[in-house]
Amino acid sequence: MKKWIALIIVLLIIVGWTSIDTYRSANQYRTQQGEEAIQIAKEKEPDLEVNNISFYNGNQSYAILYGEVDGESQIHCVPTNGKGEIIVVDPTKGISADEAVQLLTEERNPLSIKSVNLGIEQDVPIWEIIYLDQKNRYSYYYVTFKDGEFIKRYTL
Repeated sequence: MKKWIALIIVLLIIVGWTSIDTYRSANQYRTQQGEEAIQIAKEKEPDLEVNNISFYNGNQSYAILYGEVDGESQIHCVPTNGKGEIIVVDPTKGISADEAVQLLTEERNPLSIKSVNLGIEQDVPIWEIIYLDQKNRYSYYYVTFKDGEFIKRYTL
């Protein structure tokens, strides 16, 4: 009986250690991507002060850097694979995340909003809204950042 208890404890330690190591590796990779994106953006715009970073994974992956240049808000979308141009978005030249959600709500009547992310598709800034639909399915809704024009939606 003591052997079984010892075996179970050893297995739990191994599973816990593996889980923590996997989480740490994934988090370290994201941190590294963010740091590289900041370096690339600062080469183009040395005065950029980054306040927040998010990531978008569509046809191409981007690090989305929210920050300021000379007191003006700017968003720098940096391709994480190093291919393509940095896209600079002026937050005052498009709809807000709340306005994008309002457009979705008027058209689809979601049960709940899971996330709203800025992204880039074919060099066009977009809002990606992930939500639960009326049948409790995860759904994705995409509108343009510039004016909220509907692009596409799909459900899992």
